[in-house]
Amino acid sequence: MTLPKLTAHMAMKARISKRAARAALNAFLNAVVEDTAAGGTVMFRGFGTFRVVDRAPRKGRDHSTGQPVPIPARRVLSFRPSEELRDKLRVIGIRNSLKPKGTQGTGDG
Repeated sequence: MTLPKLTAHMAMKARISKRAARAALNAFLNAVVEDTAAGGTVMFRGFGTFRVVDRAPRKGRDHSTGQPVPIPARRVLSFRPSEELRDKLRVIGIRNSLKPKGTQGTGDG
């Protein structure tokens, strides 16, 4: 879903103008960015959690030459869906990418 489509959907559901919906959405997104950039965690019960995680440096591979390439450490924004959201998505057939860590490839889904 694109930002304009989300804004239109919010406006329709909340029965507000698109301008008001866009302002609310921008305020929400800015709050998430500001809090996570400051090292905080943004958690929505029933939806999921946004947080910044540190990725360790690792070795990659140049696909064209096959040579090893160092990938530096970096910080990335992470989203972890809540169990409630995972359950709702499983109902519509989205499964493998929503399994809790450590259960990938166990053949139970």
